Amino acid sequence: MCADKCDLEKKSCVDSDEVTTINSCIMDCARLFDTGMKKCVSQVSATARSTFGNNLDSCSIKASSKMDVCKDDCIGIEDYKLNGWKFPDDMEEVQEKFFAYKNLAYED
Repeated sequence: MCADKCDLEKKSCVDSDEVTTINSCIMDCARLFDTGMKKCVSQVSATARSTFGNNLDSCSIKASSKMDVCKDDCIGIEDYKLNGWKFPDDMEEVQEKFFAYKNLAYED
């Protein structure tokens, strides 16, 4: 009974143009992340790839920052999770690290 209802509702469900556009944009961001990771990892030597450390972390951090900025552009707001929250004055060092992370998105 319930399963039948779900099947019927699923067949008639259509995403709005806004949802479709945002979904497509986010998929492009995911491709940007994937491409960035592959490009970065391909430039790391095989020896460095097999060791623990910052070698691949830096690839992930840079690719993630690019995806974050891309996602923000798709949704149309800078950070929907913080809901207008600002860094307190005594958190200057944390704020600097946050913006340094975000600026990685603009590096090649």
